[in-house]
Amino acid sequence: MANLKSLIRFRKFEVDEKQRVLAALYEEAYKFEKRKSDILDTIQAETKIAKKMASFEVLKQLGLYVQGAKMKLSEMDKILERLNLRIELAQNDLRLSFSEMKKIEILHGRRMSEQRAKNEAREEAIMNEIGIMLYNRDDN
Repeated sequence: MANLKSLIRFRKFEVDEKQRVLAALYEEAYKFEKRKSDILDTIQAETKIAKKMASFEVLKQLGLYVQGAKMKLSEMDKILERLNLRIELAQNDLRLSFSEMKKIEILHGRRMSEQRAKNEAREEAIMNEIGIMLYNRDDN
């Protein structure tokens, strides 16, 4: 039986690396969501200020600003869509790697249990043989 400890260690390292990649993707998505939220808050604040001023020029500038902001938001939505796809792929890859690692760990556990059972059976046979020898020695 081959020792699976090194393979388990490798699989754990692989899973850890994939978790790091996934965490980085989540962090990147969070930053884009935060930027979107900041832009929307700024639009809302600028709209309130422009309505208070009620000047044609200010409203015109606000319209241009909102138009540019909406283009940025649209670009961010596209980026977030691609990021979410990458996150989904990374999650699936992580799930698969984790599953493979667990299969190997289970196999290793079974092999260790079988080996323990064989060792215990061997020890029991030796102890029985010693007991029989002692019993026979006492009879003689």
